[in-house]
Amino acid sequence: MSRDPSLQPLLRSLHEQMRGELNAAFDSACDPAAGVWDRWAAVRFLETELRPFLVAERDVVQAVGERVSAAVAEQLWAAGELLSVLAARVCELGRLAQGGVEFLQTAEKCRLAFGYWCGNVETFIAPIERSAAPSLVLARLQHMEQRAGCSAGGVTG
Repeated sequence: MSRDPSLQPLLRSLHEQMRGELNAAFDSACDPAAGVWDRWAAVRFLETELRPFLVAERDVVQAVGERVSAAVAEQLWAAGELLSVLAARVCELGRLAQGGVEFLQTAEKCRLAFGYWCGNVETFIAPIERSAAPSLVLARLQHMEQRAGCSAGGVTG
C-alpha cells in the first residue's frame, strides 16, 4: 500500500486499468470488421466492470464533494451524468444487429467522456486525503483495483 495519504495512487491506478480495458473493448468493437459479438463484449464490459466502478467512484466524489468548490462539484456531477447516459446508449446500440455506425460514434463519445471524467477526478478529487472518503466505498474501489490487477497480470478465463 502506498504511503501517500491522498486518494491519488488508488484513483490513478484504477483509471489507468479502466482506460486500458475500455480501449481494448472499444477497439475490438469499433473495428470495421467487428460484428455483433464484438459489440456485445464491449456492452458486457460497460455493464459488469465500468458501471460498478463509476458508481463507486461517484460515491467517493459525492462524499468528499464539500472539499471542492461548488462549481467543481457541479462539473463532476455533470460529467458523471454524461458518462452514464453515453454508456447506457452504447449498451443499447451494442445489442442491435445493425447499430454499427451509431455505435462507433457513441463509443467514441463515451471514450472521450471517460477521459474527461478521469482527468477531472484526478485533478480535483485525487489530492484529497483517503481518510475523507467512506471506508466502505474505498474498500469497493480497492477490491476493483485488485481484481483488475489480477486480470491485467495475465490471469485468463
